[in-house]
Amino acid sequence: EIGCVDITLALNKAVSGRYVQYRFEGNSNWMMIAEVEAFKTDAPPAEILLGDVNRDTKVDSVDYLLVKRACFGTYKLDEEQIELADIDQNKIIDSVDYLLVKRIAFGTYKA
Repeated sequence: EIGCVDITLALNKAVSGRYVQYRFEGNSNWMMIAEVEAFKTDAPPAEILLGDVNRDTKVDSVDYLLVKRACFGTYKLDEEQIELADIDQNKIIDSVDYLLVKRIAFGTYKA
């Protein structure tokens, strides 16, 4: 009789990727894989972090650069990015937002 094993792998954090690689180790000289399924589950929404213009869950020098470029008119932000970059919430991206995102990125200001 051939034994079957059902295995469920539950990850403790969300991952993303285009390809999935499965590696199996066993003590026999052959293995048959009949079915592999990968399911997308609904992850909880990411916390909105004021100043996180590139939406990578942290405020850093990349966000600071994007706001700087938007302030000087060399980069166009989408509507959501504008809301994230508008730290003083005056509906425009200006030098105050640029300065505040810089301070958030360097840890000297909390939004």
